[in-house]
Amino acid sequence: MRSSLIIILSLFFCKLLLAQVNKDGVLSTISNTIVNQYYSVTSNINAGDNYVVLSSASGLSSGDLILIIQMQGASVNSYANPSNTVASLPNANYGAITSYNNAGNYEFNQVLSVNGNSVNLICSVQKNYTASGKVQVVRIPRFSNVTINPGHVLYGAVWNGNTGGVVAIEVSGTLTINSGGKISSDTIGFRGGITNLRTSSPAFGVGDMGHLNKDMGVYKGESIAGDTGIYALQFSGRFCKGAVANGGGGGNAVNAGGGGGANAGDTSMWNGKGNPDVSNPSWITAWNLESPGFASNVSSGGGRGGYTYSNSNKNPLTFGPNDYANWGGDGRSNNGGLGGRPLDYASGRVFLGGGGGAGDSDNGYAGKGGSGGGIIFILNYGQIIANGLISANGRDGYNTSTPAPGVNQLTGRDGGGGGGGGGAIIIKTPNSIVGTLTVTAKGGNGGNQQMKSGFMFGSPNDAYGPGGGGGGGYIGSNVSLPNTDVSGGNNGIVQYLSGTNGCLIDDNFPPNGATKGGAGIVTNTLTLPNIISVSPATINVCVGSSISITATATSTSTIEWFASPTSTLSIATGSVLNTNTLSAGTYTFYAGQCPGTIRAMAQVTVSPSPNVSVNSATICSGQSATLVASGASSYTWNTGATTNSIVVSPTM
Repeated sequence: MRSSLIIILSLFFCKLLLAQVNKDGVLSTISNTIVNQYYSVTSNINAGDNYVVLSSASGLSSGDLILIIQMQGASVNSYANPSNTVASLPNANYGAITSYNNAGNYEFNQVLSVNGNSVNLICSVQKNYTASGKVQVVRIPRFSNVTINPGHVLYGAVWNGNTGGVVAIEVSGTLTINSGGKISSDTIGFRGGITNLRTSSPAFGVGDMGHLNKDMGVYKGESIAGDTGIYALQFSGRFCKGAVANGGGGGNAVNAGGGGGANAGDTSMWNGKGNPDVSNPSWITAWNLESPGFASNVSSGGGRGGYTYSNSNKNPLTFGPNDYANWGGDGRSNNGGLGGRPLDYASGRVFLGGGGGAGDSDNGYAGKGGSGGGIIFILNYGQIIANGLISANGRDGYNTSTPAPGVNQLTGRDGGGGGGGGGAIIIKTPNSIVGTLTVTAKGGNGGNQQMKSGFMFGSPNDAYGPGGGGGGGYIGSNVSLPNTDVSGGNNGIVQYLSGTNGCLIDDNFPPNGATKGGAGIVTNTLTLPNIISVSPATINVCVGSSISITATATSTSTIEWFASPTSTLSIATGSVLNTNTLSAGTYTFYAGQCPGTIRAMAQVTVSPSPNVSVNSATICSGQSATLVASGASSYTWNTGATTNSIVVSPTM
């Protein structure tokens, strides 16, 4: 009898193996944690470059995932008198964005190698970046699984004018956010305007949008156009009520409130005046005394700061602002900081929330502007199970300070700060989110104009400007998120904390000209995360056998094959890798793309061709014989048996 031995090829479909993706292992938080590192870029980056130069590259290594992002550098409209020292016309176009330039550009890449402060990249850069616009590189940890435990917060470094403001993680497996756990970039965005104590009191009725003289008003909030140093050098003014890009305007003299910062929103719907609070129907009358129909004003972006100083106990439901004869003081003039402008996300950029403007100060009690929310990137290739919170909220504007007053004194006699704009959150995952995750990028509330009275008899009639609310931020994903909130912040109010009530403003119209911020944007139309996989991922063959490995990707970029996880020299191109020329040994192949941050790994084990032999047996009809095969590790007989020996009983 002739027996046939069939040697089979075993193919094992294993779980996706991603080169370099899991290099930072598992994270289970044991306390509040910062996981990112931040590096300042020192020279321009052009599309097509394969390197970046940093102030220091310490801590970066081959295979690291990095984010390249430009934080500022937008151009805005300015105006000045011939001496270039003052912008005196109340022109609402002051601070309008004329070009985003490279502000908001970002992309992900991988580190090939590090040479000093120069970081070589696996893929060429896709966009342009201008170093003077505060470009940074953020190292993103590459986790296999992440668990945010109850009461713990994964957060980021505060934006310091050069780096920070970003939280970013990559998770190849499961991201779990337990109830009470949080991923947060709250209040780490663009900085709010700081207070300054004026050295003299200007003439009442200052209407400037931008000014270099601090006696005319107070600091604006930081924005994609820069900080107050840039405002002074390039845009003719760091003080006064004009909003610069998404930063809120500062309160004008005397004692107006700061405007709220902003982020995302309908760019066609901004007028800087915010959204009047009409939760109390009687307030509609007060708003409309400012201008007919103003109670129904709608504006995207930040809310406006409140009116300037008044010291007469008149009814705000009868007497409107800018009435010097009836209000006394600065006439309760309409010179609060304008709300920051909403930003355009349609071109795929991302931004920090704008800082709120400060409240004007001549008594040392003013509230500074709240900082904006930061940016969060979550790149997940498996599953998100979350019952906690992901948030990028702006900070509330600061209330006026109210130390204990002396006899017949009043503390808190300055303007409140504007709220910071909400930040930005981008979540990419291939599967629907499991759980009751809440995602928020809310604007901060405006600061209250609080006062404490030490008057022994009666009470003063003073009132000053509260801060405007910050505008809402941006939440973007490729899946629907269970619960989202990008609402604008509420306006601050006039509020007496001790003594009898003050003027009728406190009783009848506590917003006193400060308005709410507008809502941001939520979208679930982003593209899937770029995931690449190979099949089969593990192959065992004999020398001379044909090998075929197929790679698939969510991106349409060309697939290339490499011999190492960080090599830049491809050995083949296309979705299928074919070969039959491998000698005995173990080989690893990597499928990747540029642009792209993942390389999927396939492992091939090639064994020498086996020398299979089977003993021969001579028997008579009706008898049995044992056949034993040797020389291989597994066997398949023509009978279907897979052991190395079988018992046969041939009939002839």
